Parts: sequence; C-alpha cells; structure tokens
Amino acid sequence: MFVATLGHSRRLHVRAFRAEKQKHRFAGLESAFTTFGVPEVLVDNPTRARGAP
Repeated sequence: MFVATLGHSRRLHVRAFRAEKQKHRFAGLESAFTTFGVPEVLVDNPTRARGAP
C-alpha cells in the first residue's frame, strides 16, 4: 500500500500494489504528484535517491 499525505491540508493519495517493489513506489509517487497537480519534481540529493549507502 502506498500512501502520500500533503503536510498542511492532510490531503491523502492511496494506491494498493501487489508487492513492495521500487517500481511500485515510483508509480505511487508519480500518481500522487499527478493527482496533487505537481508540475515538476527536482531531486535534491540524487545519490540518496538511487539508494546509495
């Protein structure tokens, strides 16, 4: 289950997936950003975003 919550409004976005895989997490994030109307996402620390230690 993927859940995204906006901080101030507490608006929720929920999606269910069959497994907890990285591709599902990315799909959940993408659908949440689309639903919330986010036009662009910038990654501040790409090393951490790739999962490097």
